[in-house]
Amino acid sequence: MSASIRCLLVHQGEPENYGMIYVAGELKRLGASIKWVNGDFEQFPLQVATEFNPEYVLFSPKTITFYRALAHAKTLKAAIPYVKCIIGGHHISAVPEDAENELIDYAVLGPVYGTLEKIFSGNCSKILQGKQVGVEELIPDREEYYRDIPYITQQPRRYIMSHFGCPFKCTYCGAARLQESYGAKEYKKMFLARRPPQALIEESRIFLKYPPREVFLVDDDCMQGKDAEEWLSEFADLWKEEIDIPITAYVSPLSLTRASDSLMQKVGSIFPVINMGIQSFSDETLKMYNRSFQTEEMVRNAVGRLRDFGIRGRLELIFGAPCDDPVEEALYSLKKMQEIAPDFYCTAYALLVFPGTALLRYLEEEGIPFSDLASHPIHSGYTSIQFDSDTMEKIRKLTKLSHLYVSSNVDIRYMRALLEMDMADKAAHAISKANYFISQKYKYGQDGEDRAEERLKHMRFLY
Repeated sequence: MSASIRCLLVHQGEPENYGMIYVAGELKRLGASIKWVNGDFEQFPLQVATEFNPEYVLFSPKTITFYRALAHAKTLKAAIPYVKCIIGGHHISAVPEDAENELIDYAVLGPVYGTLEKIFSGNCSKILQGKQVGVEELIPDREEYYRDIPYITQQPRRYIMSHFGCPFKCTYCGAARLQESYGAKEYKKMFLARRPPQALIEESRIFLKYPPREVFLVDDDCMQGKDAEEWLSEFADLWKEEIDIPITAYVSPLSLTRASDSLMQKVGSIFPVINMGIQSFSDETLKMYNRSFQTEEMVRNAVGRLRDFGIRGRLELIFGAPCDDPVEEALYSLKKMQEIAPDFYCTAYALLVFPGTALLRYLEEEGIPFSDLASHPIHSGYTSIQFDSDTMEKIRKLTKLSHLYVSSNVDIRYMRALLEMDMADKAAHAISKANYFISQKYKYGQDGEDRAEERLKHMRFLY
């Protein structure tokens, strides 16, 4: 393929558009010329784009950035009428009907592999289904990304991934839809297959040139699968020897309770902090999320395992579930966190219901109303479920106050009292800064304190 094919890649979503890094690798394999621009802001960098004079512009937006991607495509097409817009990623794969838009020339569902050749040939349909490939063919590329958008190299965190799927089928997550689309056998072959440890090491060497504060292994559960112990053992040894940058990861309570002592030792040797999604302690809510396998005893055991092996935990909750009293449900979960993990860092998010998920289908079938704020950014504190205005604001406050409530063992009466107080944006911003500062101190000690103070000067909080 001729290198004269010029492709403009649009970064969207902080701090890294990880999926597009794989698209960049595939474009370079095909011999295309690539350039990146930053699409995180309302004003598109049109001058940079027109100077490059692309034939194709590629986006991989999530739901929260989809319409901004369309706006950028409109701006670029007005300046370069012949440019073709290619959109892939989570949103369009979940809602392919959104491809019926005059601004979109091609929509790629699923992996990018096997689609670009067809698009460049000019002989294909508007909607293309990407094919599965072996993990050895997954080659991400960051060279031009970091060169063209240098501010990304100044972010404290970078991302790597060993496998792209999840063994669980939580109703709020798009991974379950992928399993339905491909079938269990095919899904396991590509999305749950681990990339070789050496492949992640080679991908990560660029971090030595642009050192981040930490690297995040963003597998949904790095300890899942029969090969977890063997894979993590090899990866940990290689990482310490060749990269040696602090690294963190996600695990599930189920995987932790099943892990052998030798696996826990290996995890502790490389991950000083582990992120674990708890989501809720309500049996009713867990059933709605298809997490009935998770029990309070399991969470207690998982937290104990982390503590026994000297691993700090960052535990996550989701507030705003469609139940009779979402505020009391959230407070109940926080009281349980006080009992189980007061020494860990607790963070909470408002429930967001995304297109294509089983949870969305369930809520629509039940006739549960959605908030007008359902398309809001992920860290706005607003839940997708419509409650009365007082409840909506209390849920929003709870996402801010969760760690304070847990770490300070705040009495339930004070919890409720604080929720009755007015929290203006100024106060919310101050709490956001405090939470960020505490999270960094929790993870990195004095070094985290110093770095947090510097970083807070440049951070923008949504509320």
